[in-house]
Amino acid sequence: MQKRFVGMWILGLVAGLLLAVNTPWNIHAEEKLTNGTCGESATWEYNTQTKTLTIRGTGVVSRGNFQENDWFWEKNSDKVEKLVISEGITSISGETFRDGAMKEVSLPDTLKEIGTNAFYHCQSFRAKRYRP
Repeated sequence: MQKRFVGMWILGLVAGLLLAVNTPWNIHAEEKLTNGTCGESATWEYNTQTKTLTIRGTGVVSRGNFQENDWFWEKNSDKVEKLVISEGITSISGETFRDGAMKEVSLPDTLKEIGTNAFYHCQSFRAKRYRP
C-alpha cells in the first residue's frame, strides 16, 4: 500500500512537472511598446535601461493623437524617470503626462504652450530647458 502511494505521488509529480514545462506562462504577458507616434509629426521612444521617454518631431504632442491602442503613458507613467521633449515640439495638450512619477523633465525652447493639467499630479519632478 505504501509503495503504491509513493508510486502515485511520483507519477503526480512527474505529470505536474511536464505540465509546467509545456505551459506558456507568458500567455498573458503584454507586448511592451518602446516607440510610437504621439501627434501628426511627433514620435515617442522609451529606453527601458535609462527609463527615459523621449518625444521628437514637430508640432503638438497630444494624448488623443497616439495611434497605438493605448498610449504608452497610460500603463507606464510610473516607470518613466526622465521625460525629454526635444526641439521642434511647440505644444503639449492638456493631461498628456498627468500622474507621472518622473524626476526630471527637459523642455525645449520651441515649446510655446502647455495645456491645462498637462503635468497634473506629477509631484516629484524638476523641469529644465532642453540643451542638446
